[in-house]
Amino acid sequence: MRKLAVVFLLIFAAGCAAHTALVEGRKLVEQGRTEEAIRRMERGVKANPDDSELRNYYVRTRDLYVNQLLYEGDKARMLGRSEEALATFRRVLELSVGNVRAQAGLEVSRAEQSRRAAVAQAQAMFDGGKPEEALAILKKVLEENRVAKGCAGAAAPHRGEPGQSDRRGAAAQTRIQETGNA
Repeated sequence: MRKLAVVFLLIFAAGCAAHTALVEGRKLVEQGRTEEAIRRMERGVKANPDDSELRNYYVRTRDLYVNQLLYEGDKARMLGRSEEALATFRRVLELSVGNVRAQAGLEVSRAEQSRRAAVAQAQAMFDGGKPEEALAILKKVLEENRVAKGCAGAAAPHRGEPGQSDRRGAAAQTRIQETGNA
């Protein structure tokens, strides 16, 4: 009888801990402390893997937040704010280890940052009376940019109907080119 009571108390305590993680997570989300909420719920899920309500709320909250961060990272990158983009993609990887979109965003942001630095270096060379060196740097940047644009669609994950991601990619590429020409 005593062993049964101890087992019951342990099960009850585990259930309370999971419920506490869910309540605390929801409260943190309401307060706008989403990353903290995700971390709290993640600990709760690890401690109580059978609590489907907690697990579902955790996964849904994390996925929505990760997608929001990916959007913000892409937006910052498109606006030329490399440091902000890099920081945002790193945050995604902290919350969603191995996230392919965040890894690709980091790679593209670093490459764009490198190309901008090379263009600034070429400008300094040109201003310093070394137009041949500046031209050589710019040719290299243009070649890297051409290669990067050719590979951009190949790394994108496919979702939805066949051809759908291709159409989205082409539309995004057009918007990027129009932005670059403006």
